[in-house]
Amino acid sequence: MPKFIESLKKSGKLDNIGITIAIVGSRVLEGFDKDYVDQGWGWLGSNLTIYGFDAHRDACETMNQKLQLSNSVHKEKHIPLALWNCVSTETLYLTRYPACSSLYPPNPSFVSRFVGGELSMQVVLEETIETTTLDDFCHAEGISSIDFLQIDTQGAELKILQGSESLLKNLLFLKVEVEFARLYENVPLFSDIDLYLRDKGFSFLDFGKLYRNDRRRGPLHSEQHLGQLVWTDAFYFQDLIQESEASQKNPEKLLKLACVADILEFYDVAMETLEYITWKYGDQPKYNFANNLAEVISEYPKAVEFGINLLPEMQRIQHYLDSKYVKESSLHKPNDLDLNIALRETNWIAFPDWSQPEEMIELALQEVIKGLVSHPDRTKMTLLIDRSNIEAEDADLLLSSMAMKWLMEESVEVDEGPEIILVGDLSEVQWSVLMPQLQGRIKLEDENQDAITLSQVDSIPLIELGDLHVHEPTVG
Repeated sequence: MPKFIESLKKSGKLDNIGITIAIVGSRVLEGFDKDYVDQGWGWLGSNLTIYGFDAHRDACETMNQKLQLSNSVHKEKHIPLALWNCVSTETLYLTRYPACSSLYPPNPSFVSRFVGGELSMQVVLEETIETTTLDDFCHAEGISSIDFLQIDTQGAELKILQGSESLLKNLLFLKVEVEFARLYENVPLFSDIDLYLRDKGFSFLDFGKLYRNDRRRGPLHSEQHLGQLVWTDAFYFQDLIQESEASQKNPEKLLKLACVADILEFYDVAMETLEYITWKYGDQPKYNFANNLAEVISEYPKAVEFGINLLPEMQRIQHYLDSKYVKESSLHKPNDLDLNIALRETNWIAFPDWSQPEEMIELALQEVIKGLVSHPDRTKMTLLIDRSNIEAEDADLLLSSMAMKWLMEESVEVDEGPEIILVGDLSEVQWSVLMPQLQGRIKLEDENQDAITLSQVDSIPLIELGDLHVHEPTVG
């Protein structure tokens, strides 16, 4: 279910946005009642156009008749065409189970080694059909671009992609069935499709549900290896934010990408893209999605307690937020000139080496924060974190991200945590004033030795993280 589209539609941000999708292999099999609108696309309403393609004429006619009787507000039609990489005559191998029919002949010597597939893939009829390409169809129909392409054609996916080269230039998202074993003779595998799409500028995102087969003469398998991986759906997208060409960073195109990602439940891609559009084009009201993002995030109580405007994802665009989404930060950055630091009864300091890889810094500080959060006297504590070898904005962004992670844990309440303060570039005099008020330095694996030397922190106890619980609060 989409998270952002309802808010975008309600605020009128999608009024002039049309999204076109193509489903190749669009037949809805008997016993499966869900249509494409039920799969999330219906949230787009009249903004949506669907073109379905299937080699089975009767199936297309049935679906089109069903659409005529429905109350759908979107545009949809199913076209009886067999798509390929060229206009030609090919053989369609119709199998006992219709969903296994393919333009590639089944590979019985392989399939027979596994449980359940041999009868389903048994060929019952061979039919000669005419093929065309998706590019040719769209050119003839005056369709200039497609935003999302889904292909499920039992092995013909690569051929269909090769016949869609013009459309791929502006395509935003793909869902492609891929195989890891040759269920059909000479069928292209995932590696072939992956190389082709990467060469066309697409980035791999994720797999869908993984389908495995059990060997007929080897039924034993472990919990770790549940049978041979045979097929799945692979998701690709055009990473427009990373794209170097300015022409690709069209805000309307980015908005379409965000909508498709939202429907496919790639919420992280949708949110990142909406934030990026707002950051780059937010001065134009139609491309300002700050309050749409905040409205969705506000459904998560922990995020509200932390402060929506303080989330790392929102900091670049927080100046666009309505006042109801703004909260004062609990991560204080003192004025380095007057040393206005809010200390408590017990005050610790840590000196991370910010030149280390970000994931190592995050892991180290996360352990420190978790240790303090679990301390029985955490409300009487302050943690100072030196940031003298990193920009304040970068340190605050990383620290806010980590703080959000532990605040989202069910057992942590925002008003029960320690005070966390970033300090940096203090003078020797300021360090001499601060040092007597500290009860100890928390030892980290990688530390900023220059800052430790300047601060003369050797005058206070060195505390191992695991020993924090044995130190009682003392008035400094």
